[in-house]
Amino acid sequence: MSISCITDGCIRTSFKDGKHLLIMKCRHGQPDPISNEICRGKLFLKLSLLSKSPKRIMIFSQEGNTIVKYSSSTVKLLSDYSCRLSRLRKLLMNLWIRGELICPLYTTPSRSHSCPLYEEVIACKDHLLFFHTMGIAYTHPFSFFDFLKQATHKVKGVNCKNKKCIKKLRDLLTLFLKEIENSKIIHLLRSYHDSLSDEVYREVFRSHMVSERTLHELTDKRFLVKEYEVDVYRVRIYESQGMECIYHISLSLPYIAKFFFKTLVDNISETVLSQTINLDFLWEKTYFLREKFKELLRIKRVINDDDHLLTQKLASYSTYKILGIHKLMPFLLDRNVDEIYLDKPGTRVYLDHVEVGRCVSNIVLTNEDVKCFINHILLESKLPLNYLNPSLKWNLRINDYIVRVSVDTPPLSYEGPSLDLRKIKHRSYTIIDLIHDNVLSVEEAAFLILHILSRRNIIICGEPGTGKTTLMNALDLCTPRNWRKIYVEDVVESLDHRIQGRHQLKLHVEPFETQKRARRKYVEMIKLLHRTPDWICMGELQSKEHFKAMFHAITAGLRGMHTCHASSAQGLIRRWLLHCDISKEDVIGMDLLIHMVKCYRGSKVLRRIAEIWAVGSSGRNSIDVLDIPLTLVFKWDPQEDSHKAAIDDIFKSPSIYRMIEVGNDYEMLRREYEELIASLSMLMKRDHLDTTTFTKAFDELVKRLIAGGIYVV
Repeated sequence: MSISCITDGCIRTSFKDGKHLLIMKCRHGQPDPISNEICRGKLFLKLSLLSKSPKRIMIFSQEGNTIVKYSSSTVKLLSDYSCRLSRLRKLLMNLWIRGELICPLYTTPSRSHSCPLYEEVIACKDHLLFFHTMGIAYTHPFSFFDFLKQATHKVKGVNCKNKKCIKKLRDLLTLFLKEIENSKIIHLLRSYHDSLSDEVYREVFRSHMVSERTLHELTDKRFLVKEYEVDVYRVRIYESQGMECIYHISLSLPYIAKFFFKTLVDNISETVLSQTINLDFLWEKTYFLREKFKELLRIKRVINDDDHLLTQKLASYSTYKILGIHKLMPFLLDRNVDEIYLDKPGTRVYLDHVEVGRCVSNIVLTNEDVKCFINHILLESKLPLNYLNPSLKWNLRINDYIVRVSVDTPPLSYEGPSLDLRKIKHRSYTIIDLIHDNVLSVEEAAFLILHILSRRNIIICGEPGTGKTTLMNALDLCTPRNWRKIYVEDVVESLDHRIQGRHQLKLHVEPFETQKRARRKYVEMIKLLHRTPDWICMGELQSKEHFKAMFHAITAGLRGMHTCHASSAQGLIRRWLLHCDISKEDVIGMDLLIHMVKCYRGSKVLRRIAEIWAVGSSGRNSIDVLDIPLTLVFKWDPQEDSHKAAIDDIFKSPSIYRMIEVGNDYEMLRREYEELIASLSMLMKRDHLDTTTFTKAFDELVKRLIAGGIYVV
């Protein structure tokens, strides 16, 4: 094993049957703690971070197809020394960060004064504290003991004007020497007459063999599917024997980092904490505290000035920890995670991953963890959460995207608070992205955009998590630049296009879960009649009053696109007529119903437009749902995973006839449809088509349509 393997994670820690299992495995050969100082150092380091009773630790070394188990006497010997290192390291770290190890005469590189005592203490610090290297306290316990003996002897005659400083530093070295001298491993050394040969280490690492079958049981081997870093966390995704993958989170920080937290918090002033409390939003608190911690790390000179990445990571970790959100942050920050679930405190967090589907994590949230997170939401939202209002819904901003937080508490979720954290896509998906992902075909996209440009009324329905909002946002980009668009939302899921020169008015109403609401969705929808919109978008229509208000707006001449939950388009029609008391004449005023589905291919989640229905009859391809005629225009084939037209000519759709009835020319509409297909096909060939590039290209398309006389604004 070479020195380059210092950063390798070759010692894996797992927990089984109430014991911590340390398994050493070297990709360069066989682990050799007897003669290889790096192997030895990493083992002592890992043990010193556990600080557990030897009775709860088992140490193994994998050598090819067999495994070596170290005896209980060896574990006791190693654990005793490691626990002493842990105590000394914590003491030294606290003194260092609090500034109690700074000699007033020894502070600058150009110092003229040299204090042997201070230099020995600094050398001791370098041997004990670690970032990218390990000192002899870990790699050579006997050499560390010898260093302490010599240092203590060397500084006995040191004199200095600062008597208190001298006494403190001398007492510190004496304490370190006594602590290490009393360790069992040093007693063993003395029985060998202070020999530093490999014979002593060979005696320390006495072992016996374990069968290959036991190795398989102990290591619990799992296939690693994916591994990546998220801020200060490392994510490893493993296959499991069940249907769900394992989403394993660990800290991607030097081992020493987590020990800085308490000391850093102790050094944060009350003024900073009070300023943090006065901030309204969680993202403001994280940004403010992170900057304060970075400043503190620079002042205390804890890290080299040129190590900006480590400074950033330590500041971030300390921020998440002090705010009590460190367990949830890896899920919130991971852009591959779509939705996060917790059924009750004390259970594992599970999630939906973009690439591997449903995963179960290794993170368990306690009651205190959940309460802390909920308190942040309450402070930010100012919404009630009590016995009469046991549910809450809020948009939480995390970096550059939004997380829709749904909280249920007793008496509704009687086992304790539950969480559902759903990310509103952190990047704006264009219709080209959705075509690439096979959510819909080019022909379907052109058909839908044709209806949007003609301002037809569209409903996107489907079960939760099918991608309704993502589709609506993608189609919302396909509107002319000069339209005045108004959004009515209880949870803001629409994207901001004003930076691209579009006109958007966003109205935020109180969630459906709030019992006493001052800003009700159906009231604001009716008030839209006086706001002169060209296009309206209402996300997540839920109740009878919502649908009544929507149809009220449609019959008054407002046009737009909306989302709601439904198992099918036919089921939505029945819901309107039977449960919401919507008249058949009003339902006829709707133009298109888009039904979306979510299904699984193994662990992969597929989101597709299953059907596009036009309200009206076109002959043999039509059905009646409670006397409401529907024509199936496009249908998804799940066997081939392809989208096909359900009628021989999509221009026989009743919705096309309605466009003609209001003055559009049939041939011009067909030319417009063909132009849309050609333009979308060209855009699909581009690499890295972001939102800005797409909207510019779409604006140019609209200009061409107008210039050609085939599009009327």
